[in-house]
Amino acid sequence: MSRASFEWVIWQAQLPEATLAKRRQQQMEPGDVLLSIKGGPGKVAIVQDLEHPTVPGQAFCVVRMRPNAPLTPAALLQYLRSAVRQTLLDKAGQGTAVAFVPMGAVKGLPIVIPHPSELQRAEDLEEEGAALSREVEELSRRLQRLSRQGWLEDIPPALLACAEKEGA
Repeated sequence: MSRASFEWVIWQAQLPEATLAKRRQQQMEPGDVLLSIKGGPGKVAIVQDLEHPTVPGQAFCVVRMRPNAPLTPAALLQYLRSAVRQTLLDKAGQGTAVAFVPMGAVKGLPIVIPHPSELQRAEDLEEEGAALSREVEELSRRLQRLSRQGWLEDIPPALLACAEKEGA
């Protein structure tokens, strides 16, 4: 038997700045609103902190608020989850095998601008919703830990190995 040898070739590519700028622009940022437009159109979320640079798939549309926007991400999230918006998106939906909403319909979606006092209420509701989501995640982790602590976990590994051999 002979030993194979491998030669590693490392190369660098110079990408045009326009390409790099486009890729950076496509990366999601905290505060972006993510809207599903394919498969199960209409689901929406606010991007929180990300560990790694992340680019959404083609099934999603990212809405990034301008600094001077009269709307906050939380207020937009609530609007996009509302029955009013759901009706508008359902009418714009297409596809029989895979439901989708064309990007033109998303861009043409009328947006209701709330009163400034409602913006703070939207922020408070989003904060409470995020806290509840974190609580649900923690409860789910606790439930998983509990399910692994059943009486079967007390069976010695040697006995389980023996039972597996007999069953084979």
